[in-house]
Formats: sequence, C-alpha cells, structure tokens
Amino acid sequence: MPYSQPAKSVTNLLAATLLITLASTSTAADVSLSLLYGDNYAVEPEQQATGTMEVVARGDWGDLFGFIDYKTFPDSAADNSWYGEIAPRFKLMDGAMPLYAAFTWERGKGDTEAYLGGVGTDFKLPGFIFAKANVYYRDSPNHSGNGWQTTLSWAYPFADGQWVIDGYIDWVFSTEETEPHLHFNPQIKWDMQRSLNTSLRWYLGLEYDYWYNKYGIDSAFLDSQQNTASLLIKVHF
Repeated sequence: MPYSQPAKSVTNLLAATLLITLASTSTAADVSLSLLYGDNYAVEPEQQATGTMEVVARGDWGDLFGFIDYKTFPDSAADNSWYGEIAPRFKLMDGAMPLYAAFTWERGKGDTEAYLGGVGTDFKLPGFIFAKANVYYRDSPNHSGNGWQTTLSWAYPFADGQWVIDGYIDWVFSTEETEPHLHFNPQIKWDMQRSLNTSLRWYLGLEYDYWYNKYGIDSAFLDSQQNTASLLIKVHF
C-alpha cells in the first residue's frame, strides 16, 4: 500500500510540533510513547492495538499538545489506520484564568481532516496538575457543514502521587453531515518510577473510551456507541 500521503502528513505534524516547541527558550517539553490493546470497539474492528506518540510543551508563549496514533486490528483483515492532532494555544492575557487563542489541526487516514480555532483558559483547581477548557469553531474541508466543539482536559494525582488520572472530554455539535458526538477518554495510571524507584519514567494502567455517536455517525444506522477499555503502558522521555 502507498505510504506517501500518511508519511507527508506525519512529517508535517512533527515539523509543526518542533517549530512551536523551539519558539521560546523558556519552553519545557515532554515526549512519550504508549502502547494500548483493547476489545469491544465500535464502527472499526472490535480488537485494536495502538501505538501513540505524544508531545507536550509549554512556555511564556502558551502551550501545545500533539499526538499521532497508529492502529492495527489483530483479529481482522482491515488495513491499519492512523490519526493525529496538533493543538497549540497562544497566550493572549495572564491572570487567574488566562486567555488563549486555541487551535487544532486534525489529520487522519483518507479524507479525515479538520481545522479548529477558538479560545481557551486554565482553571486552578485544588490538587489538579492542570485543568483546561477550549471552545472551537471547526471546519472539515472534505465534508459539508461546519460546527462547534468544546474540549475539557485535566490531570489529577492521588494516593500520594502513586496514581494519576488524566484525559479529555470532547463535545462536537451536529453539522449537516454528522450527529452530535461526545468522546470521554480518561487514563488511570500507576506510576512505576515511584513504585519501583527506577530512573525510567513509566506507567501501567487502563484507558477508558466512551464515545456517543462515534465519528458523528447516527446509531440508528450503525452501532456507533463505544464503551470499552484498553490495557496501557506509557513511557516518558
């Protein structure tokens, strides 16, 4: 199968991430690799194994989150798939609830692509590492209809820092072609570096994945209600 289009898009994602990360000498960055395996997925083949690379950066200019997934389907003849996002936020105003200009570029296999722009803020909540909210206007150039999206993300350690739960919630409003859809995707992870006193920062855990009207597909036409979990191992560099 040809790899030119995926390779080009992956290169664009990584290049954009690198450029924004290097935009400020005060930037702190984190890179991680994850492996997940789960069953009972909707729309796609039920069994999935996923490799994920994530980049997180922050500086005086704002912050950035980017990732790319590469999915295989062990119990199916379906082709492998991929999907990535890069989401920078540029600080417009400081304060207890700072204001950001927030953007996201979504790109996946085939004609999957969307551009999002809007505003975001941070919440200072007791015990949380971070809590963020963004509101976007989204445009999918390969499909009819534009719409709105809200995204919440968070990270919360507990059990004296031995465990952490983090993740996000996306709510995408309906468009001419898609139904409204909710994606709730937290991870609960055991900090193996602290537990085993190792130099490597790594985690074991579970990723829960609930998706109402997955990909905006009306469940009256196709079972698009996803409710599953995957085993997770994650390493930070």
